[in-house]
Amino acid sequence: MGPSGRLSPRVQHRYDGAGMGAHRSSLLFCLPGLLFVACGGGDASIVVLGNVAASASCEYSNEASAPMIPVGYLDLAFERPYVAHVLVENTGSDAVVVDGGWRNVWREPSHGEIITGRGDPARDGLVLHSVEVAGGARKVVEVDILGPARIRLRRDFEDQVAAGVAPLDWDTSTVITFEGDAGGDVIRSEPWTYGVTVGLGRLVDAPAEADSLGIPGQDCCLDVASNSCTPGQDDHRGSCSECAACWPEVCNFSQNPSCGGTRTPGCGT
Repeated sequence: MGPSGRLSPRVQHRYDGAGMGAHRSSLLFCLPGLLFVACGGGDASIVVLGNVAASASCEYSNEASAPMIPVGYLDLAFERPYVAHVLVENTGSDAVVVDGGWRNVWREPSHGEIITGRGDPARDGLVLHSVEVAGGARKVVEVDILGPARIRLRRDFEDQVAAGVAPLDWDTSTVITFEGDAGGDVIRSEPWTYGVTVGLGRLVDAPAEADSLGIPGQDCCLDVASNSCTPGQDDHRGSCSECAACWPEVCNFSQNPSCGGTRTPGCGT
């Protein structure tokens, strides 16, 4: 869990029993005389077990007993996608390469559409790296849960901040169907639903080492790297030095004009 509360009961029930998969099987036949005899065959599947939590050494276990993150949290101040480490299992005997799929994203609890369908926004960048899962094995697949929806949410937050409003956390739900290749056959998982709460500034730390003595007051003009696996995600806090330049209201950062630098080009677009 992240620093925000649980999702509403209307949304939360979707995440119970989310480990599901789809299956493909094939059977080859020979014809000795007039009889059909099974000569061989195989199968492959993609079964989603959940989003694996990082260990203290920032590693992600392939074990079915690995701790899972039931609902994610993303702090937009860090301008990073929410990358889930999704543990999938192939319960068949043939290998499958998990290499894509699609996502549909909604804002909750209104269930307002952000990304729907199977077009480019739904598919682009879903699986960060193709992963081959041998028969009977489990592997972690890195997944961009929100995809382009994160940009839409960031713009909505920017509008609120520009209007002088402190934005509240927003809940989202994403339904993902994974696709893979097993010897030329397309394998698809059952839909898997995952919730991510999006907020601003809740996971930002201001290390004393980042404070410049030459500037009055607290600042973050000196670069200090975050000491966490995924800064701004789930319960992983991050250094203000790594804040995105589009959030001066939330934290100072090394590229702030008050530090003698310039803003990141294109920030806020």
